[in-house]
Amino acid sequence: MNIMKRIRNLCIAIIALVGLSSSAFAQTNSGTTPAIGTPHKYWVNANVDGSIQEEGKGNSYTWYLTSTIDGTAIDIGAPGFNEFAFAEDYNTATVDLFAVNITWQAASAGSTYYLHIIETDKDNGCTNHKAEIITPFSDFQLAIANVTAADLVTAAADDLKVCAPNVALSLDGDGKVEYNYGTTALYYKVDATNIDAADYVLGYNIDVNDNFTETVKATYSTDGGVTYSDLINYSDGDDATQPITNTANASTVIIKVELVNGTAFEGITAHDVTVKLVSGTQEAASAKLPADVDKKQNVPARPSTSGIGSN
Repeated sequence: MNIMKRIRNLCIAIIALVGLSSSAFAQTNSGTTPAIGTPHKYWVNANVDGSIQEEGKGNSYTWYLTSTIDGTAIDIGAPGFNEFAFAEDYNTATVDLFAVNITWQAASAGSTYYLHIIETDKDNGCTNHKAEIITPFSDFQLAIANVTAADLVTAAADDLKVCAPNVALSLDGDGKVEYNYGTTALYYKVDATNIDAADYVLGYNIDVNDNFTETVKATYSTDGGVTYSDLINYSDGDDATQPITNTANASTVIIKVELVNGTAFEGITAHDVTVKLVSGTQEAASAKLPADVDKKQNVPARPSTSGIGSN
């Protein structure tokens, strides 16, 4: 075999290995491999989409889950139970309950469950028993984008520039002109997807350029910017965490960084503020971070206008 054929075969082998690795690790959100936070329907004796019962009408159906194939039903009424949510009767014989809906929660990620259905004949009391193996996985993902005060929804440019506010003038106690350089507010949107309706912990880092020497205020909002709360662990340039209250299987957090210029910081030098995603955790689930984990905004320098001269 000549050298060119060897190189070609090596390339083919590498491509095949990459393809095998990708397919081996890729997971599809389905009933048997459900993604956290997504509801799935399970059925027997029904048509192809489980919407119409076709067999066993009038029979009783008992649905339950176990952690081993021959184990007892998991107690969903136990204090603090948070592995899955059953929409219908659980572990209870119910007439014509041929289909059930289950939402898999973050604590179930990476575990194996066995979904059981026992059908009891309405006439003779005889039973049949089926089971399905289910392995929930986490597809929890975080993304970050620059946004503006005027539009907290639409992603803005990656190199967003935000001017400091107009200078406000007043007279001090001695009757002299006093300059107030205001507060520059910068906004960043963090989207969390494929999580269940429970709190999660956001890991972040806010880094303010050393050119800014005054007070920095860091807050966050989970209601679209209506109200803001302090980021409790914020420290400039350090990794920190913030518990986020979540009420659905998707969540948006607005991070607001305010540079309080006051009367001391004129802003004739530019400065950057970078917000970086560090982590996201919810029970057993860890977030997948995007390739671009940080967003930077720039506050351009004001003109270095001199004092007014006169003659």
